[in-house]
Amino acid sequence: MKVFTSLLVASAIFASVLANPLQRVVGGEDAAPHEFPYQISIRSEKGTHHCGGSILNENYILTAGHCIVPEGSVVVAGAHNIAKPSVNEQRRKIEKFIVHKKYPGKVGPYDIGLIKVDKPFVLNEFVQTIALPESGVYPEGAAVISGWGSTSREFFPTYPDVLQKAIIPIHTEKVCFQIWDSSPYDKKNVCAGELDGSKSVCSGDSGGPLAQKVGEENVVVGIVSWGKIPCGSKGFTGVFTLVSSYIDWIQENMEN
Repeated sequence: MKVFTSLLVASAIFASVLANPLQRVVGGEDAAPHEFPYQISIRSEKGTHHCGGSILNENYILTAGHCIVPEGSVVVAGAHNIAKPSVNEQRRKIEKFIVHKKYPGKVGPYDIGLIKVDKPFVLNEFVQTIALPESGVYPEGAAVISGWGSTSREFFPTYPDVLQKAIIPIHTEKVCFQIWDSSPYDKKNVCAGELDGSKSVCSGDSGGPLAQKVGEENVVVGIVSWGKIPCGSKGFTGVFTLVSSYIDWIQENMEN
């Protein structure tokens, strides 16, 4: 089964894939400017977008373990159109990238990482944090994905400049294991996306948030990890790291 992880993983395992250029984030649409102030872009030293992530506090970013980047890469918060940098953006160097010790690399469980930035973000209307879920809780209902991932359903990727979004259903643990019965899918994962392939995530979305509104708070319930290629394949979903399974790990590593 061909799967994607991110732009930073060998081309044999990530999807150079996803939605029709007339669609977004596979069936999504342009986000409003700063609609997702917790969303960040991880970029190379040359400014190329690689992965997404979520701001947990002024110093730490939550992302996927496979999104680990070379020295010189940066984190950009407050971005909307990555082709047109704005005065609302805040760029930070990566001081430290912490990957879960049990992450096997490529496609597998424990695909979670933390980035510590070299100096704190200044929180404002354009740059905000996202909350963690309650430990051990499996999310239900619908959630929103956001990212600058590929928007091509073909083999070759097409990357948008404007941040994309889509609302997708979260599937039960039983359904997820049925969908991904011959894969590394794990109890520490959650799957989400339209089974007709109309809405999904793809390469470049990796590390980004699967988020829900709980009361007045935005909560990150999943981290984009992997999926089938071509992205938006019928009968399949995106696979996310289940954040509620890693609350202790996140808190311990931020404290240390």
